[in-house]
Amino acid sequence: MTLLPSHLSFEGILLWSLIPQTDKKRFMKHKYLFWIIILFSILPDADIFLGIHRGLSHSLLPPLILAVIGVVVYLGYHTDTDSNTNSLISTKRDLKSFYGRSTVYASFLWLVHILLDLDYPLAIFYPLSDRLYQINFVYLVDLAPWLFFPLMIVGINLEVNSVSYLQGIKSFFVNLSPSQRVEVFGTNVIPITIESFFFHFLLFLVFINIVVKPMNPLPKINLPKWYNQIKFDGIVLGLGFFVLITGFLMGPMIGLYTHEHRTIDSSFRISPEVFSPSVALTIEPSNFLLQPSTVMYIEGSLLIQTNEDNFKHIMLVVDQHAYNVFISDLRSVFKVTPPNTTENMVSFRESYKNLREHLYESALAMNLTSTNSTVISTRILNKPLVLMGLIEDWNDSIVLSGIEIESSIQLSISVKTSRLTLFSLGLGGIICGVIIILISVKLKK
Repeated sequence: MTLLPSHLSFEGILLWSLIPQTDKKRFMKHKYLFWIIILFSILPDADIFLGIHRGLSHSLLPPLILAVIGVVVYLGYHTDTDSNTNSLISTKRDLKSFYGRSTVYASFLWLVHILLDLDYPLAIFYPLSDRLYQINFVYLVDLAPWLFFPLMIVGINLEVNSVSYLQGIKSFFVNLSPSQRVEVFGTNVIPITIESFFFHFLLFLVFINIVVKPMNPLPKINLPKWYNQIKFDGIVLGLGFFVLITGFLMGPMIGLYTHEHRTIDSSFRISPEVFSPSVALTIEPSNFLLQPSTVMYIEGSLLIQTNEDNFKHIMLVVDQHAYNVFISDLRSVFKVTPPNTTENMVSFRESYKNLREHLYESALAMNLTSTNSTVISTRILNKPLVLMGLIEDWNDSIVLSGIEIESSIQLSISVKTSRLTLFSLGLGGIICGVIIILISVKLKK
């Protein structure tokens, strides 16, 4: 379960359903304490601000320690009066006993959060072990086309897996850079199906109705007389809030553009045995139903981290196909005529020049000067692109002597992508939601 509102909703409903009626009455008198306890349902995810999500805060040890403290406090101050189902808090001893139970409730919510997150590797035994464990209950289905419901459960499996801390923690979405997310998951975004969105939304509505309403900590406000003459059409009001929330989720507050920044460290190398003349970063334009593939601006910088003047270089932006063809052909050329003799060097240079020129013809932008940046702007692009740094020239004499020339380089990229469609739909959803909510208002006769 990845959404904080869903943790809050599910665990809040679960706790409210399980605690005894006497404690519900006590919480009605201590509403702020109740909401402090409810916050423990999302407390483990506070580690996202430390940059290591679902790591050490998802260990079983802290909530177990909290539970022990709560039980000790409860048993130390528990009295027969406190256990009477008809009694309310009347003494300091009873109150401290109630605080002990409240601490147990907080640890319970923390534990439930961990259990709900176990569909992904967690360090549940830290500090006894820093391995991450993943536990899933799955049911196996088979087709039964002669039945009205075509699926039949044929078995239930318990799947338990474990990975090292470094392997597990670096494979979770929020712990990775945009380029690492694409490498691990194939995408830089989180896919949530529409039915999942409805489930989370409806769960939150149930939480509002069952828990928030009776446990609203705000004092009763004396509303003006004219407000008492207003009533709402519940269905229209619910629709209005749904449209309003959907509009906010489309994020018009983010703005008209999204920005991505990436950096890669590599090197230019050339010798009779090695030829590594390029470093590249790929730009994948988003291609969503409600957000066309539009890259508006690409800016890159190439830093040569050496004082030696053994290379002349260039930066350019090309499409993915042209880059792949260039790399493939270059490997073939180097294999046939490696620059290990003067004659081969001449032939290799000529072939490499032809490949470069062909690549330049397809370039969308390039920098032929000695400066360290290239820019492509105000273009609508809908295909994968590559920003690359490339060797233009090198020192023949050093290569022919058998010495490998190498220069450390750092390639950085900044990409600005248009999100005009989502911005417009989100802003429109917010406006429409407010209008629908206003329409739901009716004056009492």
